Amino acid sequence: MKDILAAIFPYLNEADLLLEIEKNAKLIQFDDGDIIIEQHSRITFVPLITKGEIKIIQHTDKGNSLYLYSLYRGDICAMSVTCCLDNKNTDLSAISSGISEILAIPSHLMDEWIVKYRIWRSFIFSNYNNKFTELLHSLNNVAFLNLDERLVKYLVVRADKNKNVIKTTHKKIAEELNSSREVISRLLKTLENKGKIELHRNEIRLIDLE
Repeated sequence: MKDILAAIFPYLNEADLLLEIEKNAKLIQFDDGDIIIEQHSRITFVPLITKGEIKIIQHTDKGNSLYLYSLYRGDICAMSVTCCLDNKNTDLSAISSGISEILAIPSHLMDEWIVKYRIWRSFIFSNYNNKFTELLHSLNNVAFLNLDERLVKYLVVRADKNKNVIKTTHKKIAEELNSSREVISRLLKTLENKGKIELHRNEIRLIDLE
């Protein structure tokens, strides 16, 4: 675990804090679609993401799902920390997208660590601010961009910069853009017909989207 912390969370470099993480954290792997944190549940651990992608989603009373943002390697689920501090159930779900891995830190340690370790407190607040900014950016896109514009922007941001390739499915894109798979498939086909992209099985190759 020491090697994982040094490689992924080098800024958490306070010796006593590292010892506490090694002593209390548990390394857990998840498969695609696994529910890591369930909406309305009591938080028992806070995840530090060491591998993969975890989507933060809110389910509505009408049965709809609203994608908010994703957590990646080096992130912490700051929302779960706030639930621990406020001693309340979570309003969001955390779901594994593909294979992911976390360090699960017992929730009862959050109060103590935030007071005891300045570097941990800064890490939490920095992550919270980053995800809040990302959420505002997503809301601005929804408010001011058409879906086809949002799709193009999504593809450009998500593409592997070296290969201009995105490994994903139409369903996952639809979830993250809060649309339907049918609509996204139709828009992607339009882009392909215009020579902007190439569609392959679970892969999209960007040709001329810049």
